[in-house]
Amino acid sequence: KVNMFKQIHVTQEILAPGQLLTHIHTHPSDQFRLSGEVGFQSPYSFVKGALGVHNVSGNLDAVTLAVHMDTANLWPKEDYVWGVDATWTLPQFLLPLSAAQHRCSLKADPTTKVEAGINIATRPEYVQHTYKGLWSYTWRGWGHGDYVFVPVRINVIDTRQISADFRQHLQALRRQGSNLYRAFEKPSWVTCSALKATFSRAATATDRSQRALVIAAESAGLSQTLLDLRRVSARFEYFQYVRLDLDYSQCIPVGRHTTLAYRANTGIAAAYGPNKLLPYDRYYFAGGARSVRAWQARSLGPGTHGGHFSSRNEEKKLEQPGELLLQGSVELRQQLTSLLEGAAFIDVGNVWMLQRGPLESQFDPQQFYRDMAVGTGMGLRLNLQFLILRFDVGLKLYDPAYPRGQRMLLHKLAAHDDLHLKDQITYHLDIGYPF
Repeated sequence: KVNMFKQIHVTQEILAPGQLLTHIHTHPSDQFRLSGEVGFQSPYSFVKGALGVHNVSGNLDAVTLAVHMDTANLWPKEDYVWGVDATWTLPQFLLPLSAAQHRCSLKADPTTKVEAGINIATRPEYVQHTYKGLWSYTWRGWGHGDYVFVPVRINVIDTRQISADFRQHLQALRRQGSNLYRAFEKPSWVTCSALKATFSRAATATDRSQRALVIAAESAGLSQTLLDLRRVSARFEYFQYVRLDLDYSQCIPVGRHTTLAYRANTGIAAAYGPNKLLPYDRYYFAGGARSVRAWQARSLGPGTHGGHFSSRNEEKKLEQPGELLLQGSVELRQQLTSLLEGAAFIDVGNVWMLQRGPLESQFDPQQFYRDMAVGTGMGLRLNLQFLILRFDVGLKLYDPAYPRGQRMLLHKLAAHDDLHLKDQITYHLDIGYPF
C-alpha cells in the first residue's frame, strides 16, 4: 500500500510429501520516486505531481510531497484550486500496543496516515484559503469491510474575497432567515472526527453481480463542547455539527452483455451550538456527472429554489447547498463492442435545507416527493480495462424550480413551448462509471 516494492513474486517448491517451501522474491522500489497524474471529472480537470520518499524511518513508511491543480477550464482563469500536501504513511497502527497486540493487528492490513496541506480555491463566487491537518487509520476486517477512522481533522478556512453577485445572494438568503453568510464572514475553525465503513462484493466466475454499501458518520465540535474556544479567540467562527451518509449500489447482469445498475444514496447534516451553521464544504450539492446528470454540477435545488444568475447575464447558477440529500439512479448498460459500451439512465434527486433559509428550500416530509428533480439520458463508455472514459448526455424531464403545473418539461420541448433545448440538455465527460 505504500509502494515499497516494485515487484513481488511468490513461488512454491515441494520438498517431500507433506512438505512445501515457499519462496518470496521482492524487488524494492527506489527510495526517491517522482510521479504524475492527469485526469478530469466533468466539468473539472486536474494535474498532480508528487515526490515520494520510501522507508524514511526504517519501518516501511513513506513520505509524499504533492502539488495539484484542479480547474474547470483547460486554461485556468477564474475557477480553479491549487494546493500542496505532505503525507506520512505507515503500514501499521501507530498506537501504544503490546508486541502481541501489534502482531495480531497486522492481520487487519492497517495503515496510519498523517497529512498536512493548504488549498487555495479561486471560484467565480469567492477566493478561499484552507489549511488542513489530518490523522487517520485504515484497516480491513469486521464483516469483510474496509474501514477509515479519523480521530482528528482540523481545517482553518479563510475566505479572502467574495464576488458582488455571491455577496448579494448571501444577503438575500440572510433576509429570508438563512445564516449561511456567517460561513464567509470571518475565518472558520473546524475540528471533527469521522468513521467510514465500506462493504462490497465483487463479481466472481459464477456470479457476476456486484454490490457496495458505504456508511459514513462525522461529528465536529467536541473541542468546542469541552472548551469554549470563543473565549480563547473571537477571530474565528466555530462549528458544531453531526453528519451521516448512506450509499448503496448494485450491478445485476440481465444478459450476456447487458447489466442493470442502480444506486440510492442519502445524507443529512445537522448543525447545533450557538450559530447552528455548517462549514460550506460540509453541505450537500446535487447535479453533475455523478449525481443528477441533467443538471450542471452543484446547481440543483435546494428544494424548489430556482437559483440566481451572474451579473454577466450568463445563465449560470451559483452553487446551491443543502443540509439533506436524497438521490437515486437506474442505468441500463449494454456492451456494443469489445471496447465500447452504451447506457440509458434515469436520475432523481435534490437537496433541501432543514433549519433556516427561504421557505421554498425547506424540506417538507409530506411534499418532498414533489421537489425531486428527474432527468434522463444516454451515454457512451470507452472501456480500456485500465481506464473507462465516459460521455453522458442528460435531459431534464421534471424541474422543481418551475411553478407547480409547469414542471413537466418533455411535452414543452416537443411543442417548443418557451424553452430552449440547449438549456435543458447537459453534457458530461468523466472517468469511470457514475456508480
